[in-house]
Amino acid sequence: MPLKGFPSLCAKHAPCIISKEETGMAYLIELKGSDLVKAAGQLEASAKVLNRFLSGYQMQYRIIAN
Repeated sequence: MPLKGFPSLCAKHAPCIISKEETGMAYLIELKGSDLVKAAGQLEASAKVLNRFLSGYQMQYRIIAN
């Protein structure tokens, strides 16, 4: 479900955001080849940018590496 007011400029920060209004959960998902340190940094940057849009959500972070 898309977030209301979510800015399109954040697409470079987080490839995927999944939110459930019913549960108040938001998942930031970073798709990464193998550089997990870079993925963690990108998730952290995403959280900083998106914090004001996700203030009512409990944030969960996921890295999917192949």
